[in-house]
Amino acid sequence: MQHYTDADFKNILLEYPDEVTKEQFYRLCHVSKRVASFYLEQGFLPCEKRKTQTHKYVIKTADIVAFLKKRQDEPHQFQVPAGTSRKPVDAAAVIRKYIPKETPIDLILWKAFLSEKLIAFPDVCEVRDICRISGYSKETVLKWCLEKKFIFFNINRTYHIPKKTFIDFMASAEFSTIVQKQPIHLNLLSEYEKWTSS
Repeated sequence: MQHYTDADFKNILLEYPDEVTKEQFYRLCHVSKRVASFYLEQGFLPCEKRKTQTHKYVIKTADIVAFLKKRQDEPHQFQVPAGTSRKPVDAAAVIRKYIPKETPIDLILWKAFLSEKLIAFPDVCEVRDICRISGYSKETVLKWCLEKKFIFFNINRTYHIPKKTFIDFMASAEFSTIVQKQPIHLNLLSEYEKWTSS
């Protein structure tokens, strides 16, 4: 990962317009197009999504600078699932490899693993944090909130979700039987298998 100085951040703000496209974003971040899409789709930084074939995303340059600073300070929060920078993950293949259908996951051990794995996240999360934890979209997380899958608090139109209650949901049979698992979810499952065998 490239190291940025304060001078680099100032130059970015001076050299680029107030808003840029995804193409400029991935070049600024020195990542692939797939990784850039992952960051945007998972809510790692704000962006405007337009219904056009080209220049689908519009991102404020100031938000990119804030994102780069945070990624540099807290790199563990910005880990990308294996395969994101290459071809899309074959979800079915990963499930077959790591969690055979005839071997149900031990939900108690899974919960213990999640509690240890997610210790760096705040005790009370916002929706964007839950997206990063689980790999699921903002729309899916909001749907879970509305369906009362876990406890949350609506404060000033912002959902606040106790991490413990979301881990309880992740450790439920309902969450483990999601068919179309997202890459972060699959990556957690593969890490869990290594964790239980170590």
